[in-house]
Amino acid sequence: MLISKIQNTQIKKVDLPTYLGVTLDPELRFSKHIEQTTNKALGKLNILRKLCGTSWGSRPQTLKSTFCTVIRPVLEYATPIWTPASISVQRKLDSVQHRAAKIIIGAVSSTNNEKAEQECGLPPLESRRKLATIKFTNKLRSYGLDHISRSVFDKWKHSTRLKRSSTLQLDSEIRKELNLDHSSLEFLQEPLLPKNPPKNSCFELELLQPCSKKEDPVTLRQKGLETIAILSQDNFAIAYTDGSSDRSLSNGGAGIILLLPDGNNYKHKINTGIIASNFTSELVAIREALILYQQNPHVIDSTEGLVIFSDSKSAIEAIRNGETNISCDIITLLEQLRNKRKSCILQWIPAHVNIEGNECADIYSLAKEARDIEHK
Repeated sequence: MLISKIQNTQIKKVDLPTYLGVTLDPELRFSKHIEQTTNKALGKLNILRKLCGTSWGSRPQTLKSTFCTVIRPVLEYATPIWTPASISVQRKLDSVQHRAAKIIIGAVSSTNNEKAEQECGLPPLESRRKLATIKFTNKLRSYGLDHISRSVFDKWKHSTRLKRSSTLQLDSEIRKELNLDHSSLEFLQEPLLPKNPPKNSCFELELLQPCSKKEDPVTLRQKGLETIAILSQDNFAIAYTDGSSDRSLSNGGAGIILLLPDGNNYKHKINTGIIASNFTSELVAIREALILYQQNPHVIDSTEGLVIFSDSKSAIEAIRNGETNISCDIITLLEQLRNKRKSCILQWIPAHVNIEGNECADIYSLAKEARDIEHK
């Protein structure tokens, strides 16, 4: 029996209730929600029209930034929830971006939609919806086994009886298309047995001289170089690592530069996976730096240890806490160094202040190139 009253107050029946900004319909087709979203976005599209003109107006880059920050979030709100809606319904949302792209580049309405999007560098909304869906299910899977969302995820099974899709079914189809299984993300899961780093490993989240984000790049660079110079005085190998991701489905990369006291150096790049954030790619880069250092007996024998310079505080902290499987893998490598009587220092350095080693490893060089390596 349905409850129709709460504290003697009659509950009004609503055919299309709205919950957290999403309009629900009895059959969960989400056609009404998408219709409302489209109308709302079209209203905001007038902002672009006001900002542009035939002989005056904002630059295309300004118009694009306005679309990406003001209009596109409206089109993508709660995407994983309504993404099983029919393609014909979702095309209403796509049409808003098509119009926006033509406004941005100043094209006529008859311009090809795909060409207009390519011209102003806007990825198709369909691709972004797929990415949002996969990220959503990854988050569900990252919860503990006792979490209700994780329980729903683990117990879900595809029903061939129902023709209509669901978020998890769509996720399964996307992963099949990309040859991406959930097991490929196991290294980001919480380990069954957390590990603590060996005592001879040092994790430094600050420079030797105190600094803040508000300081100008020149000062940050100087303090960073001073820290590097002091830590490089001993007979240690030096590694610069960087991970990058361009937020697409298939572009994550890591770059590593290993400098030895005798003047030799090694460069290494690796594709970090179909779905990889900057954080994930940075962890992979640090792991690969440790592997690269240990795989050469001459390097091990001729140095006292390894100093890794990374611009990701979160990655260094994750390793120190041993909170993911890949962090535990890195700790295992640190334990191997300890057994060889070698120590390791993981030192944070500021990013994008023109520190040569970091710049060589970052998104504009090795890490960027690594994103283009074909997945094996």
